[in-house]
Amino acid sequence: MKGSYALVLQLSATCELTIGKLGTFPFPSGCYLYFGSALNSLEGRLRRHLRPDKKLHWHIDYLSRSAKIVQVWWTQSNTRQECVWSQSALSHRGVIAPIRGFGSSDCRHCPSHLIYVPSLEQVGKFLQKLKLESADPVVDQNTRNTQNTDDFEISLS
Repeated sequence: MKGSYALVLQLSATCELTIGKLGTFPFPSGCYLYFGSALNSLEGRLRRHLRPDKKLHWHIDYLSRSAKIVQVWWTQSNTRQECVWSQSALSHRGVIAPIRGFGSSDCRHCPSHLIYVPSLEQVGKFLQKLKLESADPVVDQNTRNTQNTDDFEISLS
C-alpha cells in the first residue's frame, strides 16, 4: 500500500541531540509531529519507524531514539502528502519547525517535516484539520522497548 503518515512523538525532557549531518540541536520537551510518505510499502516503513534497533538512516531515526512514538496516523495515497501537511501545520499558532531541513533535505518548499506542537491535546485536533479524520491511529505505543518488531501490530487495511 502507498501512502503518507504522521508520527506523533513525545519527548519527556528537554535534551540536545545530534541529528546526522544536520548537526546538534536543543529539543524542548513536548510533542513533535513528523510527516513522511512511503510510496512503496507504507506498512514496511511504519514497522521500521517503530523498531527500536534500527540503523540510523533518516533524520527521524535520531530523534526517535530519545522521543517515544505515541501514535501513528496514516492515509492511503499515490502522492506524497508530507509537504502539504507540514506547510499547513506551520500556519497554526504555537506550531513551529524546530530544525530547518529536518526530514526535508530533498524538499525545496518546506522548512521542515518535523513540527513542534506545544501539547498532545492539540495534536489530534490538528491532524483532523489536515483531513486525517479517516486515518486511525494504528498504534498507541506503550511497548516501545520490545526488541521484537512483530509485537507492533501494523494493519492498514
